Amino acid sequence: MKVYCYIDDRGGWGEHLNSALEGIGVDTRLFRQADEVADEEDSVVYMHLDHLQFRARDKEVAEQLALKKNIFMIPSIFECRLYDDKYLQYQEFGPWMPTTRYFISRKEAETYLNRRRWVFWKPRPDYPFISKSKEGASSSNVRFITNKEQAQEEIDKVFSEQGMPRLDRNNEGLVQKDYLLWQEFLQDNPNDWRVIILGQKYGLIAKRYNRKDVPFASGSSEWVPICDLDSEMAINENVEQILNSAFYFAVEFNLIFAGVDIIKDTKMNNVILELTQGWAWPGLTKECSFFRISPTGWKKTDFTGMEQFQLMARMIQKGDFKKAFERPSRYEIQCDD
Repeated sequence: MKVYCYIDDRGGWGEHLNSALEGIGVDTRLFRQADEVADEEDSVVYMHLDHLQFRARDKEVAEQLALKKNIFMIPSIFECRLYDDKYLQYQEFGPWMPTTRYFISRKEAETYLNRRRWVFWKPRPDYPFISKSKEGASSSNVRFITNKEQAQEEIDKVFSEQGMPRLDRNNEGLVQKDYLLWQEFLQDNPNDWRVIILGQKYGLIAKRYNRKDVPFASGSSEWVPICDLDSEMAINENVEQILNSAFYFAVEFNLIFAGVDIIKDTKMNNVILELTQGWAWPGLTKECSFFRISPTGWKKTDFTGMEQFQLMARMIQKGDFKKAFERPSRYEIQCDD
């Protein structure tokens, strides 16, 4: 086995994994360009895509890697393509998400906005709702629409010749133009849940409270780690059920390196807000425990968020990611040690 770790990620995750792999004797090396990766059997490539300044560059590297026939990618090319693309995620995961509508013309957006009554096949807006651009992290370019006037203002800007300016401190001058992505706002959620699912085998979960300035948790620094599933808070919040929802979501779409944001709908069902990559934030999730799925439920492991790369190195060495990706029975749980 030979493992390649992408070095040009913003958080240094590739270097962390490279060090963890070296520590257990795995043949590993760092790379920047796809042509540095040999197209050989038993080659594994780990790449953490950037979501800020270098998103386009990293996605292009991932596409070049996907042309190689013999390597195994973590995350998969499917996950790379979906990363930080809210429109593609809406297309793939629509039934799992809050009701979302996508408009590519002023006429269809205004027709929806101006309906006088709600019928099943011709719904009209319920305020407030959320407006999003296709890309954007930490709730950037996520807008809270509270009335018809605000919605019409968005239509006028987006379908104008100039488009609507997008907020991105790393890329000035971006605009949202010729599309709208409007999503149902699910009220009474003071927090969301960030769940990390690795290889459809291990899970980590943290409670993330909404920010003070907006009713969203994305970009919040107020996290509560989940260390035990039998704690009073975990039992009251039904944390194991949230882990299950993220696990079955990952299995349904064959995700092997998934970060999943979850909230509750009006019927208290778990709803997927967004898919990101399966990394743990140092300092925010370092105290969280990793749990392992089993036929009888989730079992606490000795690994924490701070030790994610040691866990991943062991999983790569054992072929856990590849086993999950190639598993014939999608819902078969890995029970090996």
